[in-house]
Amino acid sequence: MINQPFFIRQDGGLTRINLDEILILEAADNYTKFLALQYSYMVRVSLDASVSRLPENRFVKIHRSFAVAIHHVEEIGKDNVKIGGVMLPVSRRFYPELIKRLNIIEAK
Repeated sequence: MINQPFFIRQDGGLTRINLDEILILEAADNYTKFLALQYSYMVRVSLDASVSRLPENRFVKIHRSFAVAIHHVEEIGKDNVKIGGVMLPVSRRFYPELIKRLNIIEAK
């Protein structure tokens, strides 16, 4: 299921979304906004439900309002992440999981 597309309900039908294009999932009350470089979709499902239904190795929650596609992360600071040219907050609660999910090579 790594490159398998998924579908969202949109305007009474189903719209195909390529998983590789999604950069950010953003919570908005009971909705989740799926953000890509060229488009965004708002779906009536919670952020936690969205993350749990997508492949677990692809997205990581970084804040109560945001989850990001790990393979699109550009930079990580102590309290922020840069993805798609956008800086997002990282909460202390989710920072350890983010770091754990990355492949980090450290210089000696």
